[in-house]
Amino acid sequence: VGVDEFSNYPEDTAELAKIGGYSDVNVEAVVALEPDLILASTIHQEQVEQLEGLGHNVLVFEPRTFEDVYATIELVGRLVGQVDLAEGVVAGMQGKVAGVQEQIAEVAVDDRPLVFYEVWDDPLMSAGPDTYTHQIIELAGGRNLTADADTDYPVIGYELVVARDPDIIVFPTFHGGEPLTVERLNQRPGWSGLAAVREGRLAGIHADIMARGGPRLADAVVELARVLYPDLFE
Repeated sequence: VGVDEFSNYPEDTAELAKIGGYSDVNVEAVVALEPDLILASTIHQEQVEQLEGLGHNVLVFEPRTFEDVYATIELVGRLVGQVDLAEGVVAGMQGKVAGVQEQIAEVAVDDRPLVFYEVWDDPLMSAGPDTYTHQIIELAGGRNLTADADTDYPVIGYELVVARDPDIIVFPTFHGGEPLTVERLNQRPGWSGLAAVREGRLAGIHADIMARGGPRLADAVVELARVLYPDLFE
């Protein structure tokens, strides 16, 4: 009956009541909708306490991995009486991921392309090992350039990317946003010498499917695999 202002998928969500932003949920707006079940994240602790204090049923979850997402979808399915539908969604996701794994199975780990995923440009940020983005890169048959980071979204220097010289640069695309181009990357210190920049090996994938813990994570694996291995996914 209601979603936050950033919930934009599926398209039907545009017709639902908006209850504030992701972190600044309007408790009064939620209560006015008289929901039977409220889904929240760990970031909403204050609002959760208020809603529970008012007698509402709140499920708090914070999936961190594909397996967590599968389990959460199935849990929500049980709570809303749609067990078969939820299991079907999970099976569909698992099938897509398994299909990619089968296609890239014979590619040795050392032969897999080194991927730099640019989360943000100012400051320059990438994705650490405990993010969906990292998992997507690995499941798609790539190696994450910042797999050794100790934070989820590390701020890094231009020189680190130059030193590690990725095979491909992947970036998130946003509605109405400006995509990365070779011309823009050439302006960064030392980046004109990167093989990925010289040869134009850049790829944009929509930000939502790379970072949101829902069914489209599997679509991101398929899309990235097609970028990394075009000959295998014709």
